Amino acid sequence: MVITKPGSSPKALLKMWILLAHAAQNNWEMEAVDVKTAFLYGKLDEEIYMEQLEGFQIKGQEHGVYWLLRSLYGLKQAALSWNKELHQSLLQMGFLRSKVDASVYFYNSKAGQVIFLVYVDDGLFLGSHINLIKKKKDKFMKTWESRDLGEVREYLGIQI
Repeated sequence: MVITKPGSSPKALLKMWILLAHAAQNNWEMEAVDVKTAFLYGKLDEEIYMEQLEGFQIKGQEHGVYWLLRSLYGLKQAALSWNKELHQSLLQMGFLRSKVDASVYFYNSKAGQVIFLVYVDDGLFLGSHINLIKKKKDKFMKTWESRDLGEVREYLGIQI
């Protein structure tokens, strides 16, 4: 099940639970990351203008209007624009997006498989080979400023 609405990023619910159960049952390794200020990475597809915020006006330019080039927290487009950037970077890392669930990505090689699950700005790497997981996670963290949450025992409130 994917929960989406216009302007939102894909969110895995049922698929996430199934993947976590599969990983736990097969003793897969799981590593998590949290992307810092994820919504600020998104590029806007449309022109958006805003007034200066109260308290942040420039003297003599109090009625200035600004053209946003990047997404901001609070914009209805923020989650989707971030997800588009994330999608492109995962493709460049060799991941393929699931045809069934837009929040799930697969990386396959002779060394093994890594599954990446995204929930807004939280990422989960799953697989049977920890070295491959760490390699992909390290590359991800070089692309996106992230907090390394390490080995997972709980994810989005679900104990594993």
